[in-house]
Amino acid sequence: MHTGDDTGARDRALRLKKVVVRTVAIIAILSWLCAAYLYFDYAARMPSEPQERTGRTYPVDLKGRIFYTTRTEQRLYYAPHYVFFACVITIGTLSWIQWRRSLSRAA
Repeated sequence: MHTGDDTGARDRALRLKKVVVRTVAIIAILSWLCAAYLYFDYAARMPSEPQERTGRTYPVDLKGRIFYTTRTEQRLYYAPHYVFFACVITIGTLSWIQWRRSLSRAA
């Protein structure tokens, strides 16, 4: 038999999980939008050949087209992709944990 305190704690935990999942989802969407912006920005203004004088010697593969950037610009381009995939993995892991718990309660 569950007590009132147990139910309250479970409700707080559920609310916290929802807040975490929503926050991670918002971060994922923002990182995806940032990656899309950088894709179009780099495609429009980055050189397609290395430029030694400007330091744009680091290749970035934009859907089969190679552009050259500085090391900082290259890291800036890839950072939102890493954040997006980390968010997807986090949401997937939290969903899997919730699914496993629902299976154990059903038995």
